[in-house]
Amino acid sequence: AFHESYPHCQLPCAEQLEKVIKREGPEYIAAFICEPIIGASGGAIVPPPYYYQRIKQLCDHYGILFIVDEVMTGMGRTGRNFAINHWGVIPDLIALGKGMSAGYAPIAATIVSERIIDVISNGSGAIMAGHTYSAHPQSAAAALAVLDIIEKNQLIQKVAEKGNMLMRELKKIKEAHPIVGDVRGKGFLCGIEFGDFEQKGLSERLIEKAFSLGLLLYPAMGGSDYYGGEGVLVAPPFTLQQEDMNVLLQRLDQALSLLEEDLKHG
Repeated sequence: AFHESYPHCQLPCAEQLEKVIKREGPEYIAAFICEPIIGASGGAIVPPPYYYQRIKQLCDHYGILFIVDEVMTGMGRTGRNFAINHWGVIPDLIALGKGMSAGYAPIAATIVSERIIDVISNGSGAIMAGHTYSAHPQSAAAALAVLDIIEKNQLIQKVAEKGNMLMRELKKIKEAHPIVGDVRGKGFLCGIEFGDFEQKGLSERLIEKAFSLGLLLYPAMGGSDYYGGEGVLVAPPFTLQQEDMNVLLQRLDQALSLLEEDLKHG
């Protein structure tokens, strides 16, 4: 949207926040909420270095809460405990879900900073919120088991290491397929964006090709051109072994070849 790229810019994407704050008035803004690495709505778009540092500075300066949505990116998916850790920034609140139970039971959680909990403690001392199935024993047990397995098997460290390998191989696939405009991401949250925005339905067609080969891909939209674009997410499980990665890459390469062949013949 800004037609600039890091490091040859002054982070206009971050400075835009201050323009909005001044336009609307900080007294009318409660919080800035973001997904640290944009998932399905952006195809694993990774903000540039220092982006979130500047966002946090602006939020602190104007008294606005900084909230991060780590439902998709948290619990080690990007090779760190939370995706925001890649920028060394501490938000005021973190929303968690999905990966907490590895999909075995529905569960979500909110992590708050000391600053936030102090306000509650010095006030009523009570959090006046709840749900019918809050603290459900089955979900809590699943989440505790997942945390235990992640820690004992050092899965987050392995995701970081294998994620680097996966990204290197995805970049090779990009070079081999003109239809691919960009690959990006961190850890086991990688995005493939098509370069030809005139063609519609490419994401769905690639997913169908991959599925026929035994590979599951996740649809993504709203690419790096801000308003349009199509792509897919490659988000393997934490248990991925080298032989599994080889199969994944082989089938992805084959699916892209099949799609390109279809496009040649209209």
